[in-house]
Amino acid sequence: LSWVLGITGVAISAVAAGVYLVDVRPKLLEIQGKSR
Repeated sequence: LSWVLGITGVAISAVAAGVYLVDVRPKLLEIQGKSR
């Protein structure tokens, strides 16, 4: 059963990384652009 949790953890990490790249980084860059 532990391997199921491991795969699930990897999947969650991949999704979180994808969401970060798509959603968070552009907002951070936009904020940085406004502050300058």
